[in-house]
Amino acid sequence: MLKTVLLGTLILGSLSAQARICGETPIGINTERVFAEVVYRSHLELDLVVVRKGAINPKYNVMKIMGGKGFKPNTVPTCDSEQGIAMTWSNDTMANNETQDYDGQTTSYRICEYDVQGNLIVDEVICNFASGD
Repeated sequence: MLKTVLLGTLILGSLSAQARICGETPIGINTERVFAEVVYRSHLELDLVVVRKGAINPKYNVMKIMGGKGFKPNTVPTCDSEQGIAMTWSNDTMANNETQDYDGQTTSYRICEYDVQGNLIVDEVICNFASGD
């Protein structure tokens, strides 16, 4: 019983920390074009997972990811910035970016996608918080 109460307190505490740090910014997005989420893998790691949906050809539609560890939703560079991060693409549609820290971290990303004409078609910010040791 005591373990259940302690576990519940820890979960609620981490949820309130995420809400306090990330505010109304979601941990993920799921649109008709892209799925992206900052996954809380452990108390030391946050991973960004990005999946392009449908028949989106990466040769024609350009995707840029901004931000990463240490960024808060209001400090993530805009889509017109040149500060994109390197993503590990496992194929044409799936990518990830891993971050880890021993003292806890806030990780925020801006997902930007441009069509073949260079028009911005996706501009979304996502955020998550991981508590440390």
